[in-house]
Amino acid sequence: MSTENSTTHDKPARLLQDEFTCSRGVYLINADDQLAVYDQLTAQASKLASMLAMISGNGYETFAGCNGETQENYLWGCSSLAKEVKQLAELISDGAGRQA
Repeated sequence: MSTENSTTHDKPARLLQDEFTCSRGVYLINADDQLAVYDQLTAQASKLASMLAMISGNGYETFAGCNGETQENYLWGCSSLAKEVKQLAELISDGAGRQA
């Protein structure tokens, strides 16, 4: 059995650290594997939705009671996830364009 197919399609596309927050070289994803990109996109979108739900409605009172640093860090985490979701969505869009 040839391993040529597995290596030809396993070329990871690095998502640059300035596109969303992570250390350079930590985050690798094969942009050609649309299912893997979609799985990561939906996982991160679910995390973001849950985090935002926690500071809506009654949760806002608890959030407002936190110190400024905690609030900033929490919102930074939401922002980071939002940037990642956007980048992953663009990867899916770019991949769909290549397949058409």
